[in-house]
Amino acid sequence: MNNKKGATLIELIIYITIVTGILIMASTFAWNIINNKSKSQAVQEVQENGRFIMEKLTQEIRAAYNITSVTNTPPKLTLSMKDTNLNPTITEVFYLQNNSLMFSQSNQTYCTPAVPCVLNSNQVKITNLNFTNLSSGNKTQNIKINLTIEHINPNQRPEWQASVNLESTVELRDR
Repeated sequence: MNNKKGATLIELIIYITIVTGILIMASTFAWNIINNKSKSQAVQEVQENGRFIMEKLTQEIRAAYNITSVTNTPPKLTLSMKDTNLNPTITEVFYLQNNSLMFSQSNQTYCTPAVPCVLNSNQVKITNLNFTNLSSGNKTQNIKINLTIEHINPNQRPEWQASVNLESTVELRDR
């Protein structure tokens, strides 16, 4: 009797095929998890920036005393703010510069016209910003804001593509 210990060529091929299939499925699954995490991070960054910017704009517009000027070429919103410590107002300006939303205040120690503050992070860019004055005479003063934020994606990789379009209307309360 011949006792052969070992695998035949067919058994070896079947074993290699099964192991290769399992490795391919595992690596595909891991790659999908990595890509989904990147996409999730990009979407989260865009949404956080959008929420922060809209909250800042809403807060400042509601606190304003008057809309000084609104332009869209280039996009710029100028507000007059009451300040009992200053005589009698400060001017706040929001404007777009190099795909960033800038903010400055006159008579302040930070976010000045000479050194404005950037409101968005360096991982996103503002691709659209429009202010529309919806005020109706002396009764109400309203500003409509249209804003588009995109994640910076220099290599155009699909897992880093994320954008959000935001629109809001805000009424001045301090009249």
